[in-house]
Amino acid sequence: MLNWSRAKRELTVQALLDRWMNAAHPLDVHPAAWWVERFRALGYSSDGVVSESLRPAGTQVLCRGSVASARYGLSWSPSLEMGRWFARRCGGEVWVAEFEPERLLAYMGERFGDQQVAGGTEYIADPAGLTLVRLEDIPITE
Repeated sequence: MLNWSRAKRELTVQALLDRWMNAAHPLDVHPAAWWVERFRALGYSSDGVVSESLRPAGTQVLCRGSVASARYGLSWSPSLEMGRWFARRCGGEVWVAEFEPERLLAYMGERFGDQQVAGGTEYIADPAGLTLVRLEDIPITE
């Protein structure tokens, strides 16, 4: 039996992800609060499938390549290579933060993720109130 409520949520998430991915700069289209509200209302999704069971259980260390003024954006990646690619592209730096699971709004694997970096994956995550650290400021420990 088809679960219409779930099907409608998944179609809505896929439409929202398409809107996100087709905007060169999603936060220029709508403010961060607009995106966060909609992703939270739909529930956590992974590659367009809505399910809390797909939400990572532990803290995720994610990075983002951006200029300092845009460091609190919503696009984050577990790939340092992807963070560096974006930093070079915009003349910025790589920012790193630890995200508790509830801050993760959606995951886009290779199917939805950024195609500009091989294997590029992305989390849409809410960094509001987090301490972001520049990659170059992280001490190297053994």
